[in-house]
Amino acid sequence: MLNRDLILSLDVGTLGAKVGIFNSNLELVAQNAQEYSISHPKATWAEQRPEVWWETLKALINNLLNEKRISPERIGVIGISNTCPSLIAMDEEGDALRPSILFMDQRSIKQAQFINKKVGRRDIFEITGNRIASGTFSLTSMLWIKDNEPHIYKNTKSFVHANGYIVNKLTKERAMDPSNASLTGLFDIRKIKWSEEIAQRLDFDLSKLPKIIWSYEKVGLTKELDKELNLPEGIPVVIGAADSACAALGLGTVNDGEAFETTGTSSVLAVVSNKPLFDSRLINRCHVKENLWLLMGAMSTTGASLRWFKDNFFSYEVFLAKELKVSPYEIIDEEAKKSPIGSNNLIFLPYMMGERCPLWDPYARGVLIGLSLAHKKGDIARAIMEGVAYGLRSNLEVIESLGLKVNEIRVTGAGARSHLWKEIKSNVLRKRIVSFMIKEAALLGAAILASCNSSSEIVNRANKIYQKREEVIEPTYSEPYNFYYEIFKDSYKKLKSIFKRLQREVMV
Repeated sequence: MLNRDLILSLDVGTLGAKVGIFNSNLELVAQNAQEYSISHPKATWAEQRPEVWWETLKALINNLLNEKRISPERIGVIGISNTCPSLIAMDEEGDALRPSILFMDQRSIKQAQFINKKVGRRDIFEITGNRIASGTFSLTSMLWIKDNEPHIYKNTKSFVHANGYIVNKLTKERAMDPSNASLTGLFDIRKIKWSEEIAQRLDFDLSKLPKIIWSYEKVGLTKELDKELNLPEGIPVVIGAADSACAALGLGTVNDGEAFETTGTSSVLAVVSNKPLFDSRLINRCHVKENLWLLMGAMSTTGASLRWFKDNFFSYEVFLAKELKVSPYEIIDEEAKKSPIGSNNLIFLPYMMGERCPLWDPYARGVLIGLSLAHKKGDIARAIMEGVAYGLRSNLEVIESLGLKVNEIRVTGAGARSHLWKEIKSNVLRKRIVSFMIKEAALLGAAILASCNSSSEIVNRANKIYQKREEVIEPTYSEPYNFYYEIFKDSYKKLKSIFKRLQREVMV
């Protein structure tokens, strides 16, 4: 048998899956990716079939091993990163009983209101470190299933998130890590255990939740696998973590006060804290190891807004990109560069499916303010980028109000591939932006977790990541953005009641 010297890293994302193979030095040997779509059966719903995740991962793994001529026998361990929350109701056999309910789903507003009434906002915050919001915390979706699909609830053996579903496919074990558990609404974020108090008040069957293990812990060994997946039995599988926690680790962000930002489908701006310093305007979760937390400003549909614009208004550019064998986003960038700071007096509110931090408004929607006949597609593209940056700044102001001083922000995700977007973020946030040579930080984070046997190893390996910086951008044009940022904030305040009136009937 060949030496098992490689790490297989899996990332179940919101808009696609990625697979990476790393060597023992945590260098990326090979990677592959494939997109899939989100289903919206109703206007405010967002679902995916977990079977699609599994079939996509299998195809990616097999294609990667075959194309790179890598023997499956060399895979020594498997780590997982996942979009979160991504709720799956799993039966006794490990099959999904219904499509997964994603973090941006807004069907469970009534259940969120019920939780707040039965448990109380103060007690929820004291136990979970968070407020309750539909979709953002999977408890609301669990209760929606209980209320609206009682047969599904009855037959559910375990409620898990995406990494738990993949772990079960690989090992037949059931588990959840603290970074994912933190976004259920049923997790005591200080005691690192499921909350019996919340479950009792809501008449929720706590036995339907899996065991909690830390992100670097081995959950089991691969069992007899699907014949289509050409991996041997007996490979250790690490539970891994939510994608934002994995991305933080992949950027070496594991020390108190360090900050990172990632833009993919959604955006997260977060700072590491070694104290449970929580604020209800943020999302607060456990990091990948003991006694570390991530204080997160999480926005819902940032990169998704740009993708929506691309899919609906850049059809020619998408065709041209295929001919030129480049990303269509590179062409969008070139168009956006033609627009000046402020996008020719155009403001975009990036709330396409409601918003999480710091607004917590499920009724909010995307808006272009100031649109005229003189505007071009590049103006709108730049306005989307700037609108995302303004939203990040509103979250940064909350984080720094807690006494945490942020000097620089490490960035990753698809948004970090755009120099223009990084430049905009630096100037709007008034912070140094640092990007790294590796672009798939979540894959690297999952690989680091898979490679470690203790929490001390995590810190040692993560600290070496910072040496691999690629680009540093200092803010240079912050003042012009201050003017537009104030308009951005005022626009939401003035439209808030309109959003609710517009969406009230749709949300029922």
